[in-house]
Amino acid sequence: MVSWQVRLIESVALPVTGGKKLYGSAERVRAQLARHRVRPEPNEPPRWLSRGVRVAAGRHAGWPVYEVTPRPARRRPAAPPPALTERD
Repeated sequence: MVSWQVRLIESVALPVTGGKKLYGSAERVRAQLARHRVRPEPNEPPRWLSRGVRVAAGRHAGWPVYEVTPRPARRRPAAPPPALTERD
């Protein structure tokens, strides 16, 4: 018996995202894989990611590796204390 989650994906998510067209047959999947072997998609992290983290690039066993670490928090100068006033 197929779960309701799988039925939802098959009936809603795949048709909406074009997944039925891509994953509809084994031949289409093989053709897509062959295209990616010839011209792989970029694998670097998106530029917006570098706003809050540091991204260091390297290679391991011939593969690109990206190390992501949090940036240190920026310290803001402390606000001056409120001025003292005399009470009458």
